[in-house]
Amino acid sequence: MVRLPRRRVIQPTSDDDPLPYYYFPLTGWAYRGRLEMAVSLLGDRELDNLLEIGYGSGIFLPELSHHCRQLIAMDIHGQGANIRAMLQHERVQAELVDGSVTAMQFADGAFDAVVCLSVLEHLQSPDLKCALAEIRRVTREEGTVILGYPVRNMMMDAFFRVVGYVPKDIHPSGHRDIWNATTEVLTIRRVLRLPRFLPKDMGFYVACECVREARQTD
Repeated sequence: MVRLPRRRVIQPTSDDDPLPYYYFPLTGWAYRGRLEMAVSLLGDRELDNLLEIGYGSGIFLPELSHHCRQLIAMDIHGQGANIRAMLQHERVQAELVDGSVTAMQFADGAFDAVVCLSVLEHLQSPDLKCALAEIRRVTREEGTVILGYPVRNMMMDAFFRVVGYVPKDIHPSGHRDIWNATTEVLTIRRVLRLPRFLPKDMGFYVACECVREARQTD
């Protein structure tokens, strides 16, 4: 089971932050399921360093800290101070940095693994392709990239409308767009779906384990 921060010590970063959904009974199954898929794809190996892109409220950081010796997390919201307070309560060591996935200030091949959940769907081409190229750049050769994103279908569009959003406004890139852009720069090794018994195009969420393979042009 994924380790979540105690609810009383973690705060949303904005009105749009889905943080409360993790702790509700019904929506918690789906939102925690995204994290559980990512953990399953990471496996039991202990990494030297790991980068989470789009850490949001920091909900995944306590769990990710158990999978690496050095954890770095990046986001654009600029509220690192609040998340650091939560991490201190949870006794989690992580370095938080401000930055965009389309222009990261990390060296080439800096990380053994990169985790990026529920970020890429908010981008449209050419930013989507730029973000994936940057993710590949900062991952070492044969390093692991875990990507997660919602499925675009009638059921998911209906859900987002119910909670007050226009689906294509908040998610300009659908799961097929992200998949196709990913295959241009990374090799997809494993795919998990939520729920697992439904085909990819009919479910809620997809998580992929990818690898940065060495290329002659690197």
